[in-house]
Amino acid sequence: MSYRPDLPLAGTRYFLIVSLTVKPGHGDHFTEVRKTARQAHEKAGLDEHFAVYQAAAGPPAGLYLIFIPMKSLAEMDQSPEKHGKAYQEALGEEGRKKADEFQSQGLESAELQIFAFSPKMSYPSKEWIAAEPDFWAPKPAAPKPAAKQEAATQ
Repeated sequence: MSYRPDLPLAGTRYFLIVSLTVKPGHGDHFTEVRKTARQAHEKAGLDEHFAVYQAAAGPPAGLYLIFIPMKSLAEMDQSPEKHGKAYQEALGEEGRKKADEFQSQGLESAELQIFAFSPKMSYPSKEWIAAEPDFWAPKPAAPKPAAKQEAATQ
C-alpha cells in the first residue's frame, strides 16, 4: 500500500501522519483503495513518498497510519497541485468512485497531525548528523559582548 516507502530522511523537517480508523469488515476495502492510489501515483510519476502501516497491537482494530515526509510546510500547499490532472487521470473514474465509496461506507475516522523534527529534543545517529551537521549539530552562536556598564557617579 506504500509508495516509494524508502522515506528520505535527509532534509526532512516534518512528518504528516494520517491516522485512519477503518470500520469493521472494511479492511480489504481499505487495502484495495490504497493499492489503487499507489498505482495512480506510479502511473502519474509523482515525486513523493508515503509509508502505510497497520497497528497490530494496542489501539483498537482497524487503525492505519500513513507517514508522509516533508522538507517544508509549503508541501502541504502544493498537494492539490501535485494530485491534479495527471494524478486524477491515472486514478480514473473507477478509482475515484472506489475512494468515494470507501470514505462514505468504510471510514470510521481520519485525523491529520504534523510533527516537526527538533535537534534539541532528538538523539540522531552519527550518520544523520554527518549528513546534515548544520541542522542536527549547529555550532553555538558566539557569545555577545557584555554591555558596558555606565559609571554611576553623580
